[in-house]
Amino acid sequence: MALQRRHIQLNGPASFRWMPHDIDHAYAYFAHRDANLPEPNFIAINPENGHGHSAVLLAMPVARHAAARVEPLHFYGAVERGIARRMGADRHYSGLITKNPVHPHWRVEWRREEPYTLPELADWLFPEDMQPDFSVETTLGAGRNCTVFDELRLIAYREVRAFKRNGSLETFRARLERVAIGINMQFPEALRLSEVRAIVKSVAKWTWRHFSNEKFSERQSFLGRRANAKRWADHVSAENTRPWESDGISRATWYRRQRDSLTKTDWATP
Repeated sequence: MALQRRHIQLNGPASFRWMPHDIDHAYAYFAHRDANLPEPNFIAINPENGHGHSAVLLAMPVARHAAARVEPLHFYGAVERGIARRMGADRHYSGLITKNPVHPHWRVEWRREEPYTLPELADWLFPEDMQPDFSVETTLGAGRNCTVFDELRLIAYREVRAFKRNGSLETFRARLERVAIGINMQFPEALRLSEVRAIVKSVAKWTWRHFSNEKFSERQSFLGRRANAKRWADHVSAENTRPWESDGISRATWYRRQRDSLTKTDWATP
């Protein structure tokens, strides 16, 4: 059984219910208090060196399947980053495997029963704690999960239609796994293959189950209507401001030049 192992996976493939941290120094027991942070729900200390894993239980799990909203994922990443920075936790820790809090090998304290909300945790942090370092943040901690998830689900929705016609869920999942492994290889310190496969499984299953030609057509129609509305708004704006007068050209010439400019831009786009 998993609960008999020294290490376990707290979060499932479809959501973050826990926010774990790897406190990779000898004073892990005091790390939250020293950094003026809220107490974790539990902390598991290695009695041999004082290092530990702590974990915060979330009142509302943060979804990470194909239909998940990106904003909560990024908020989760920002809070995780802020807590890690403040107490000097390992920023390369992916959060996949955590010391099992019910295993007798670790010295464990359960410090809080109630779960936290993300805004509640964020209240303990300064904006600079949560600020990303864009040169590295997508390659560290939860940022790697977000990066793989964000890029993979866009590719999944773009390609699922072809696999629905001429493939299967298994071939679709295999295709996404190859893509996800390629994304993961860009990181200086890659996620474990098991974690990449968990993201792939979640994205593939959700996209396959929820995609339909009808929904695809509806979305394409919606995007087309939105693009047309934008073009019409630009047209109305031009009619109101009459930029051809200030350019000293006719209305027809001004619109022809705008059309030619858009055409050149389209051809120049790879």
